Amino acid sequence: MMVTKNTDEPCEPHFLESLSFKDYEVEDWLRSPTDYCNKYIRGNKNKNCRLTWKQRVQYIVNHALNDVYTIEPEMRTREHIYDCFLRRWNLKPNMFPTYFLYQKVLSEVSSQFITWIENMRDLETPIVLFESFTTSIFNQSVQLSMIFQMIECTKTSYNVRKVFVDEERNVIDGYLHMTAVFCHKAFGKLPDTIETTNLLTGEKRELRISDDYELKEAQNKVYVMLQSMERLRSQNKEHVKEVSQWDCYSTPFSMH
Repeated sequence: MMVTKNTDEPCEPHFLESLSFKDYEVEDWLRSPTDYCNKYIRGNKNKNCRLTWKQRVQYIVNHALNDVYTIEPEMRTREHIYDCFLRRWNLKPNMFPTYFLYQKVLSEVSSQFITWIENMRDLETPIVLFESFTTSIFNQSVQLSMIFQMIECTKTSYNVRKVFVDEERNVIDGYLHMTAVFCHKAFGKLPDTIETTNLLTGEKRELRISDDYELKEAQNKVYVMLQSMERLRSQNKEHVKEVSQWDCYSTPFSMH
């Protein structure tokens, strides 16, 4: 779905011109610039960027979540939610470093998944469930695409929710600010809350933008993040063969 809305931005882009970014690519960059380059720039997807067990579990969680919210609300019992999860669980112990980790992840993620859904018993049907949107940010110079797991209505606005199978604070912080900037530009109204839940630990993170200063801070952080990402793209296109030089490249992005 394409969404466009013109609003002025406090950030004036100088480095970013006519560029496009996808949320999952940005998240991959935040996890590892080296793997990002191998996968998206050098095209070494099979050789250097095999799916990790966390990525595989995230894929299962996404499908199970979609399954749960496409059935009638009265059918969303604890047992049925667990069945939805198990039907999607097709991973084998040898896909994990140890059998103990396999058992622990299956137990913990399924339990946290059920609890997360049960805590939203009043939510019958999200207004958005795994929908993709695209909008222009930074005075139309940058196209950003995002897939929203879940958006629900509130009395005053809406909430954005996402479950992660990831303990990378860098990735979650990046997602929170990127979502705030996207929603402000695409939907013309900020969410009441942007919430993430880590299904490995149960940890919740929230971002609430309450004034223009906080919004500008989020915009500046996203601008720096995308600027650094595009610089890495450009430099690697010029020096594709120099793989090792990016091993120590760090992402200049953190949440304060």
